[in-house]
Amino acid sequence: MAEHAPPVTDNPGVLHETSDVDLRRIAFWSIGLIALVAVTLAFLIWLFGHFNNRENRLGRATAELPAQAPETAAPRLQLSPRSDLAQMRAAEEKILHSYGWVDKQKGVVRIPIERAMELTAQRGLPTAQEKK
Repeated sequence: MAEHAPPVTDNPGVLHETSDVDLRRIAFWSIGLIALVAVTLAFLIWLFGHFNNRENRLGRATAELPAQAPETAAPRLQLSPRSDLAQMRAAEEKILHSYGWVDKQKGVVRIPIERAMELTAQRGLPTAQEKK
């Protein structure tokens, strides 16, 4: 077996630092932190048990959770929001590009948006004097 030559360095007296990381101190801190978390968890479990026992002793027991969530009224979650949005936009486009009654008794009608823009371009926008 061939022996390897030591690496060539500019300063052969210094190969690496031995004081950079103190593993013993890191291990003690880690063990201490784990112990602190465990003690805190145990304390919280005891505290919640104490509160629960006190409420039961005072006759204010916690309410039982229902087996199934109660049925709620509207609004419900959308099952297919993309198709709902597409249907809504199609309905809006149909309204924008068609004739129809807004209020038949008053004689108010809806005209296609393209025709409304043409009429506005020909006639201009109404002024405050025309509205009176």
